[in-house]
Amino acid sequence: MVRHRFLVPLLALAFTGACSNGAHPDTEVVDAGGTSVLVLKELGEGGSAGVGIFGDLRLVGERCVGFVMGLETALLVFPPHTSVSGSGADVVIHVQGTDLRLGEHFTGGSRSGAPEPLSHFGDLGKQIPSSCRGLPAVAYTPDPH
Repeated sequence: MVRHRFLVPLLALAFTGACSNGAHPDTEVVDAGGTSVLVLKELGEGGSAGVGIFGDLRLVGERCVGFVMGLETALLVFPPHTSVSGSGADVVIHVQGTDLRLGEHFTGGSRSGAPEPLSHFGDLGKQIPSSCRGLPAVAYTPDPH
């Protein structure tokens, strides 16, 4: 009977940890005809934009939407409520009243001044195509209109 006394608190702790959004936001990868768009389902801690970023939207890692930041190629992780239409090279990303297409210049903000390892985005590294897994990522928020 002594074992059961420890089992219930341990299970409660495991359940609480699994439900907490903490620093690992829930993510999804939207496949648009072979082009993968990374989207947060919710903002984790530190989810507000704080550092300006800009660049040209492009395919990185052969299949994922990203850009070149300085000398480093990075994935872009779009904020909650982002939707996607079109497919392949004609993908359109609808984010907070702005439509973005591959090849277009974008500006916005990020919670970090440098790309972060995929591990900072929950299980995103397991969801994206294998050709993109070695790349870091930037959580993106577009400039307000």
